[in-house]
Amino acid sequence: AEVHWEGVVDSSADEMYHSLFRYEGNGLRKLRAPFACTVLELNSKLAANPNGPEILDAEREEGGGWIVQLEARERDLEGALKEGD
Repeated sequence: AEVHWEGVVDSSADEMYHSLFRYEGNGLRKLRAPFACTVLELNSKLAANPNGPEILDAEREEGGGWIVQLEARERDLEGALKEGD
């Protein structure tokens, strides 16, 4: 998978409208799972609009959304965990 990214720095003001944002850069990062797996499904809303509001659901810790669904054999996953990947 490839992730296109952009980075900004926030001045961390007390209110969002007081913040100053500075563009830092962008890039492309290739990702791979540390175990053999099959991609079952991509979240089509995120794929169609990765900067849209649905990304907030994907980032929530509890009850958050999902980005990709994978299928892997248990032994492949256990092997990656043992190797520290």
